[in-house]
Amino acid sequence: VAGSTFSFLVVQQIVDPEPIGEWSPQKEASNAGKDYKQSLHIPGVKLLCVDDTPVNLRVFQALLKGSEAEVDCVLNGQAAVDKARENHYDMIFVDIMMPEMDGIETLHKIREEDNKIDDKTPIIAFTANALSGVKEKYIGDGFTDYLSKPIRAKDLEEMLMRHLPDRF
Repeated sequence: VAGSTFSFLVVQQIVDPEPIGEWSPQKEASNAGKDYKQSLHIPGVKLLCVDDTPVNLRVFQALLKGSEAEVDCVLNGQAAVDKARENHYDMIFVDIMMPEMDGIETLHKIREEDNKIDDKTPIIAFTANALSGVKEKYIGDGFTDYLSKPIRAKDLEEMLMRHLPDRF
């Protein structure tokens, strides 16, 4: 087997032995939006969310539960293209990293096909990729804007208010 093995020693000191509390990823996630109060009320707004991970779709729906928006969710790009043929949406959120048809391909198919989505319908890139320059790349690919995962309720609300101002 080729390669190298390295080891090192990290010297640490305890500054204060008094516990500051218990930490767990689950507790942090549940407290992330604790101070957030939903103020979004958008009855009649129709949204489509496309993500190949069912839990992400459930989170998206849960964040908008009290808004009275109509939220459709699909698990892949082709299903999104099909939904766009059948329904008008006020805004579409598309995950970038999906198997078979990625988010960029999905965006282009929706924009190119004869469907109920007009050229002004905001289509938002929805991804965990938060590297510098990514937002500009996705906008250059034709997306209206970019929303990073994990979704924060406040960010989602601000995105909706920015791109659907006539609804507020």
